[in-house]
Amino acid sequence: PHFRGSSPIHAAILSGVSETAVSIIQMDEGIDHGPIAAQEKIKLSGTETYDGLQKILSECSANLLLKILPDYCSGRIKPEAQDHSKASFTKLIKSEDARIDWLKSADEIDRQIRAYHLWPKAHTAWQESPDARPLRINILKASKVESAQARKPGAVISFGSAFAVAAGTDLIVPEIIQMEGRKEIDAASFLRGHQNFIGTILL
Repeated sequence: PHFRGSSPIHAAILSGVSETAVSIIQMDEGIDHGPIAAQEKIKLSGTETYDGLQKILSECSANLLLKILPDYCSGRIKPEAQDHSKASFTKLIKSEDARIDWLKSADEIDRQIRAYHLWPKAHTAWQESPDARPLRINILKASKVESAQARKPGAVISFGSAFAVAAGTDLIVPEIIQMEGRKEIDAASFLRGHQNFIGTILL
């Protein structure tokens, strides 16, 4: 497996790879280190969320295991050693990993939103007024839009019936968000209740 360790699905989405895979391996003392008995590749569209890709991979791995088990048990499958030089190690995900840095490109932020869709949820902070406490806003679903116009990263602008946020390059258009302590809401409904949101800078 290319992505070893605790967060391979997150890593696959965050890296922007065009395909990933499931591997059936013989366990040894290393982390995801043992020889491979079977492997199946999966093409990625670039729109997968963590929970969606998790479902695809779990179904694929279960089907692959059932398919190879008779041949493996009879000795007809001989596991092959991995090329360890091509492996990378993933880390344990923490809440701060999901904090959005608006200096990053819209592509990078889009991958972050999709990778952390289930937990810890990609988030930013909004300070409604100079003396107010910054409030966390989770961005649960969004799209990216190309834009040649230079804007300050984190700037909130009007976009259609809702809003967009300037990234280091291009724009992120939130569709579903969650204000701190509140339920999920679509971006247009949120904006109707917070008209002063436009023109602010997300932190």
